Amino acid sequence: MMFQPQTIGEKIERFITDARTFRTSPEELFDYIHGNEKFLTNQKVQISAILPHLPTSEHPLAHCYLLSLKIQDLKPRDELFLEVYEFFRQLEFVDKMYLDGFYRFTDQVLDIVEWCNKYFENKNPFAMLFILRCCMKVLDNPQREISDIDVMFLEQCLKMKYLDAAYPYVTRPVFGIFSKDMKISQIQLYFYNAGLICSHYHKFSDAQRLFKMGLTVPFSKLTSVVLMMYKRYILVSLIADGYPPSPIAHMSETNLSELIQHTEPYQRLMMACVTASSSSSSSSSSSSANEMNPSSSSSPSASSSSSSSSSPSSSSSKDDLLVDFNIVAARVTELEEEFVKDATLGLARIVAKSMKERQFSRMIQTFGAMKLKDVRTKTQCSTTSETIHTILDMAYKQGIYTVLDEKEGTVTFESGTASKAETEELQRAFSLVKEMGRVGELSKQLEYIDDSMSLNSFLIAQTIPNVLN
Repeated sequence: MMFQPQTIGEKIERFITDARTFRTSPEELFDYIHGNEKFLTNQKVQISAILPHLPTSEHPLAHCYLLSLKIQDLKPRDELFLEVYEFFRQLEFVDKMYLDGFYRFTDQVLDIVEWCNKYFENKNPFAMLFILRCCMKVLDNPQREISDIDVMFLEQCLKMKYLDAAYPYVTRPVFGIFSKDMKISQIQLYFYNAGLICSHYHKFSDAQRLFKMGLTVPFSKLTSVVLMMYKRYILVSLIADGYPPSPIAHMSETNLSELIQHTEPYQRLMMACVTASSSSSSSSSSSSANEMNPSSSSSPSASSSSSSSSSPSSSSSKDDLLVDFNIVAARVTELEEEFVKDATLGLARIVAKSMKERQFSRMIQTFGAMKLKDVRTKTQCSTTSETIHTILDMAYKQGIYTVLDEKEGTVTFESGTASKAETEELQRAFSLVKEMGRVGELSKQLEYIDDSMSLNSFLIAQTIPNVLN
C-alpha cells in the first residue's frame, strides 16, 4: 500500500487520500499512519496543513493520531491547547459510526492528555475534566480494559469533587489492562480511587470488590495507597457482610503480615465485630425456644399483653441480642483518633451503625413483640421517635408488616409480610412524621426568638420613637 510519489506535495496528497479510504477500518488506518510516522515527522511536512483535510467530524481517528504527532515537540501555547480542546469538543457531536474502534488509538489519546495535563491542568482544571470525560466516552473499550486515562479521569473527578461523572464508569466490571507497560502503582491507584467513589455513594459491596481487586495486584513494596486500600477494605467488608474480609488471593505471607502490622486499630475493630457476632449468634440460639408467636398478637393491645407477660428468660434473650452493638460502638469511640488520622472515621461509624441495623433485623426475625423502652436503652437511640423510625425502616426493608402501640409502648411484627404498597405507605408516613418533628422543632425556635425580641429592652427603645412618630 505504501506509495512513493516524487515530491513532498504528492506524498501528502496521497497520504490524505489513503487515510480517507481507511476511515471505516480502524486497524488498517492505525497501521497505515503508524507506517508513515517517519514521513509525517519530517521537518518538511507540516501536519497543520494536513489536519484541515481530515476534519474531526468525519475523520476523528486520523485527526487524533496526527494531533498527537503535532504536539510532540512543540512548546506549550494557549492557542495549541485551544486547538486540542476544540478537537475533544467536536468529538461530542461526531457520529458514532466514525468512533468505532477509537480504543485502538488509546496511546495517542494518552499522549495528548498527558501533554495537556502537564502544562494546562492548573490553569484550567475544568477544561481538563471535560477533555478526560470526552476520552472516557470515546474510548469505551468493549473488553473493559483500564488505562492511564482511567486513572487520570478518576483523580481529576476526586480532586474537583465531581463524582457523579465518574460513578457510572467505576461500577462496570474490569477484565484487563490495556497496556502491558502500565505501572503497578497506577493499577492500584485506579482500584483505590474507584473504591473511594463507590464508598461515597454507600455502594459498599462494589467498593469491597474494587478494593479487593486492587489488593490482588502483586506488589513488592508496601505503599501508602496499598495500606489505605487495605484499611478501607476491612471497613467496607464489615459494613457489607458484617464480618471480617476473606483472605486476599495471591498475596504473600510477608505482605499480609506487613499489612496487619500497620493496621492494628482496624484489626481491633474486626475483633470487636467478631466478638459481637459471636455473642449475638449464641443469644439467638438460646432465645429460639422462647420466641413469641406473632399470630397471637392480632391487635395492638394484645401485643402489649403478650409482651408484658413474656417469661424472664425471653426478656434476658432480648438483652443479650442487643448487647453486641455496644461492643462495636465502644471500640469505634476508643479508636476515634486513629480513624481521624486516616480520614476513615465516617466509615468506622457506619460499621457501628450497620451492626445496630443487624440487631434490629435479628429482633424483627426473632420476636413477635417488643417493648420500645428496652430497645431504646440497649441500642442507645437518643429518642423514642428515633427508635420507632429505625425499627420501622428495617421492617420496611424486609417487607414485614409492623403494628405500633405508642400508648402501651410496644411494637408487633406480624407473621405475614406486608405488600409493596403497604410498606411504601408506611415509609411515607414515617418520613412525614419525621419531617413534622423537624417542623415542630423549628417552630419552637422561632417562638423563642420572637419572645426574646419582644422582651429586648434595646429593641423596645428603638421601636417606641418610631411608633410615636
